[in-house]
Amino acid sequence: MKLIFSMNKKNLLLKILFVLIAICLAFSASALEYRQFDELFDRRADFVGKSQCIRCHFEIVRSFSNSKHKKAFISLASRGKDDDKKCIPCHTTGYGKRGGFRSLEETPELIGVQCESCHGPASLHIEKIEIGEFKLSMCTSCHQLGKVEGMAADCDRCHPLYKRHLEKLKRKQLIIRKPNEEICKDCHNADNDPDFDLKSMYSLVGHGRVTADFSKIESKVEKEKNVVFLEEKPEVKKGTAYVGNDKCIKCHQKAYKKWLSTKHSESYETLEDEKEEKTTRCIRCHTTGYGRRSGFIDAENTPYLREVGCETCHGPGKDHIKAPKNKKMDTIYGITSDCPTCGMSVTCKRCHNMRQDPDFDTQRDVEIIRCDKE
Repeated sequence: MKLIFSMNKKNLLLKILFVLIAICLAFSASALEYRQFDELFDRRADFVGKSQCIRCHFEIVRSFSNSKHKKAFISLASRGKDDDKKCIPCHTTGYGKRGGFRSLEETPELIGVQCESCHGPASLHIEKIEIGEFKLSMCTSCHQLGKVEGMAADCDRCHPLYKRHLEKLKRKQLIIRKPNEEICKDCHNADNDPDFDLKSMYSLVGHGRVTADFSKIESKVEKEKNVVFLEEKPEVKKGTAYVGNDKCIKCHQKAYKKWLSTKHSESYETLEDEKEEKTTRCIRCHTTGYGRRSGFIDAENTPYLREVGCETCHGPGKDHIKAPKNKKMDTIYGITSDCPTCGMSVTCKRCHNMRQDPDFDTQRDVEIIRCDKE
C-alpha cells in the first residue's frame, strides 16, 4: 500500500513538473527576446510606461496617440485574442520582462506598442543623475580643446550649464536612441508581416524632430530643390528664426562693412560659378541656416540668407533683435565677442574640416573675418 502511494505521489510530482515546464516553454516561446536591450537588462532596467515619458517628451508621446502602435492591443481584443500568449508580446510593451506587461487587470498602462518597445526599458533613463563640481576631464573625454591661452581649465566660464549638458549625455546612454531594423523585425517578421518594409512604414510611426518651420513659403518648396533638414546647431530656443544680414546692419554697420570685405560675403556666388548652387552638400556651407528651422531654402524664396552671413556664426537673430538692451547678450546663441578660440573652433570646423579645408587654422584664420575688429 505504501509502495502504491509512493508511486502515485511520484507520478503526481512528475505531472506537475511537466506542466510547469510546458508553461515555461510556452511563455518563453511567446515572450520577445529583446536582445537589442541586453545591456539595459544587465543593468537591471525596468519598463515604466509612456506616462513617465510624457513628462519630457510631450510632443512625441502625443504623436504616438495617432499611430497604429497605440491601438495594437485593441486590435487583439476586437478579435478575441487579448489572452493569446502568441500575440500579446507584439501588441503590448515589455511582456515577459521586468516591469513589463502582465495582464490587462494588472498592467493596463502597458497595453499597446509604446515608446519602450523600440527604445528599451526606461527606468534608468528617468532616474535622477548627479553631476559633481566642474573638472576639465568632463570636457576632454569628448572634446579636443587644444591650446587655449589663459582658458585651459575654465570651460565652465562660458558653459555654466555644463551639469545640464552632462546629465543629458548620460541619459542618452541609458536608452536606445536610434532603434535599428532588427527591433522592428522581432514582430514584423516573415511569419507575421511578410510584406513589411521599414522605409515605407517608418513614416507612420517615426517622430524625429521637425526642424523646418517655413510657414507661408513652405508650399512653394518643390522636391527638386533638393532640400535636407539638419539638426539645430547650436541648439537654440524653439521659435526663434533667421532674419538675414539686412536686419543686422541697423545696429552693426562697422561689423557689416567688415563682413563685406571677407570671402564669406561671396560664398554663394562661388557655388553659382561652379554650377553647384543645387548641390546639398555644398549649399549648407555657403549659405545661412540651410536645413534648419527658418534657414536658407533657395535663392528665390530666401534670398536674404544667401552667403555665410552674421547668423552662421552668431546664431539666429530674431530673439536678439526683439530683446531689450539688457538682454541682448543673452539672445546671441552662437559666437560672442568674448568667446575663446575653443568655442569658435566648434562653429568654424563644421565646414572648415579636414576634408574641405585641411589647412584651416582657427586661431590664425578667425582673425581674417573677425567683425569686432577693423
